[in-house]
Amino acid sequence: MSVGVLALSIAPWFALGLDAVLKPGLFATTAAFNIYAVFVGILGALFGGWLCASISRSRVAVVLLATLACAGGLANAAAQSRKPEPGVRVTGVTVAQAISIRKEPAWFTLLIPCAGFVAILVSGHRALNR
Repeated sequence: MSVGVLALSIAPWFALGLDAVLKPGLFATTAAFNIYAVFVGILGALFGGWLCASISRSRVAVVLLATLACAGGLANAAAQSRKPEPGVRVTGVTVAQAISIRKEPAWFTLLIPCAGFVAILVSGHRALNR
């Protein structure tokens, strides 16, 4: 599941290019990309919770998945907070360079683990009660 979410998350970078994903001359993402990234993360969490519940038929497994996903997201938030501000984006930067240089916004790094935790629990609970 996480591989699918990662692939969908970086697809616009390669399909549309840096100028469609990042603000001109900066490493900050556009509002449209931010909305897309949040949507993909929540959709992946909903599917992951449903899949976990469908396979395991266990509330404990769903809670464990939600907890692990949240912990992973918070670890990413901590790592992103330690990254230096990237500054101005010069021409010639590749997609791979931009992704590694970019510092995710703090609101995003905190929203995704919390929303993912809730989405996994909700979809897992719904799948178990059917």
